[in-house]
Amino acid sequence: HAASAERGAAAGVVVGLVLGAIVGWLMAPALSPLAVPAAVAIGMAFIGAALGLGVGSFVGMGRVQTR
Repeated sequence: HAASAERGAAAGVVVGLVLGAIVGWLMAPALSPLAVPAAVAIGMAFIGAALGLGVGSFVGMGRVQTR
């Protein structure tokens, strides 16, 4: 199950990074007095990647491999 968890974590990081950057870019106008849009997008991308890591790892552990 460890290999599945690692694959799930890797996929989760990529998906979370992309989705986090998109959400951050969309949220940037609301946070414009606090930070520049690029900084908001990068920060949200890191948060999304961290969430994707956790979710992907747990989803990967639940997979059953058949050979």
